[in-house]
Amino acid sequence: HEEKTYQYDEKGKLIKRSYTGNESGEVNEYSIFEYAKNAILLTETKFKNDVLTDDINYLYDETNTLIKSEVNRDHKNASIIIVKYAYTFY
Repeated sequence: HEEKTYQYDEKGKLIKRSYTGNESGEVNEYSIFEYAKNAILLTETKFKNDVLTDDINYLYDETNTLIKSEVNRDHKNASIIIVKYAYTFY
């Protein structure tokens, strides 16, 4: 058994993504998405079996709304992962 569900707000933005399955034990994973007023994704909060696993925050370039960096707080491993993005246009 495996099931994926997606919930959207009235403007069509994804606000919750869920996964349930029982391939190797019962698993319930879901992510909650939060947006700024201008519809830019700010955070994704991930849970597994109702336990917080990750907080992912997105930082944007103010001039063109491209992602500058992503900060992932991994609660399970007590670590922080920072990814910086660079863009090249041809």
